[in-house]
Amino acid sequence: MELGYYYHQLGMKEEAEKYLIKLGQRSQGEFEVIISVIQLYVDPKKFDEALVIINGMLKGAPDNPDINHLAGISYYGIKNNDMALLHFKKVTQESRFFQDAVVHVAFIYQDEHKNEKAIQFLNSAMLKAPDNPDFKYYLGTFYEEAEDYEKAVDNIKQAIEIEPNNPRYYFRLGVVYDKWNKKNASIETMQKVIALDPKHANALNYLGYTYADLGRNLDEAERLVKEALKYKPNDGYITDSLGWVYYKKGQFDKALRYLKKAVELIPDDPIMLEHMGDVYQKLNDKPNALKFYQKSLKIKEKDKEALEEKIRQLKSAGS
Repeated sequence: MELGYYYHQLGMKEEAEKYLIKLGQRSQGEFEVIISVIQLYVDPKKFDEALVIINGMLKGAPDNPDINHLAGISYYGIKNNDMALLHFKKVTQESRFFQDAVVHVAFIYQDEHKNEKAIQFLNSAMLKAPDNPDFKYYLGTFYEEAEDYEKAVDNIKQAIEIEPNNPRYYFRLGVVYDKWNKKNASIETMQKVIALDPKHANALNYLGYTYADLGRNLDEAERLVKEALKYKPNDGYITDSLGWVYYKKGQFDKALRYLKKAVELIPDDPIMLEHMGDVYQKLNDKPNALKFYQKSLKIKEKDKEALEEKIRQLKSAGS
């Protein structure tokens, strides 16, 4: 590999190809060759060097799915999505990299705002591997993005049927239920995640924040969020959740302390900024409340009506 790359750098392309073509041919019977490319070039993200070697190897084995997968990863790494797609689609289901290649293609389509294409591609992949739970899981996440929550739930549940003890699947299911405004189902599902993985910080936080937002089980909400912070002590979202629990408990000074820290950690989250406005309003600091509401409004993309109403009320109270 190194010698082939060295000749390539010297402009001795034919000499370089002689070595790399042989290497490509060897890779078809020796998986160690593929492992070496991954360890030396792909994992360290030396994508330009990797592509010199991989493209040389492809001349010796153009249909090798494993080399095509490495080409896809490397082109994806240099943000050449067209070439990445070309190579990922050459990875056949017999390859150990088939699942990874399929998921990469779907996410490339998502990055390009072609969610429908991502869904179609995953559906076609599922025909080749109907028992692959991750394909069903990712298909569920794409339906979630399309706000087709019924299909999202259906596909994630199918993934759970195949892998019934996977907390990642249950967590996503809980999130979808929440977006679908099925709060009780979301709560039950998050409880299942925590039963499977008591240290699942995101589920602990999600459940605690949900309780706080609903204004119920506030002591349990505080316990859950504090537990989440043990595992992710400098997480802005979890810190915000704890501040919101204290807000709901009416402990506004304490709430402000945590909400300030959360905004320092993540300064451009519209919900956190709105929380800051809410707590300042409770502390009767109208100028700061207005400032944070307006900051939130600038970056909030949807569901702005309630926030706009808060700003109107503050302004009319001050006039």
